[in-house]
Order: sequence, then C-alpha cells, then structure tokens
Amino acid sequence: MVMANTMSGVLSGGLAQIQDTFSLAKGELSWKQYNLATTRNITGGFGFAFGLSFGAALGSSILPGVGTFIGSLVGGLLGWQIGCQIGSQIGRVIIR
Repeated sequence: MVMANTMSGVLSGGLAQIQDTFSLAKGELSWKQYNLATTRNITGGFGFAFGLSFGAALGSSILPGVGTFIGSLVGGLLGWQIGCQIGSQIGRVIIR
C-alpha cells in the first residue's frame, strides 16, 4: 500500500511538472516561474502521497471499504493542496 501511494504521489507531481515544462517551452513561463512551479510540484506530490495514506487509514478506521475510498480521495486532495502551498512558500524563500 505504501509503495502504491508513493507512486501515486510521484505520478501526480510528475504530470504537473510535464505540464509546466510544456508551458516553459511555449514561453508561457519564465525560468523563475518554472523553478517555483517545480518546488510546488515536488512538495505537492509528497503531500498527495502522505494525504492518500493518512486519509485511507483514517477512513478505514471509521468505515472500512467505503471509508477507505472516501478517506483516500479527500486525504489525497487535501495533501496535494497543502503540499503545493508549502512548496510555493519554500520556493519564494529559496528563489528570489
């Protein structure tokens, strides 16, 4: 289960990074914006994987089966959002 959640985080962050790379190639992003997006995508992926695991565990403890599904869905989305927020703040501090 942990490996699947980790791979989900890697895939979600990777897909977001591919999107940003295409935007950079089209000239829609500057290098600074691209670097900020990269930190956001990395931490968003970690947040997604952690939120997915935590949400599934919490949902399973409340209502096994359906709770696992709902918990992983909500946990993954919240984890992605929180991870992206943290990554944006870290990126602003590191990349000026």
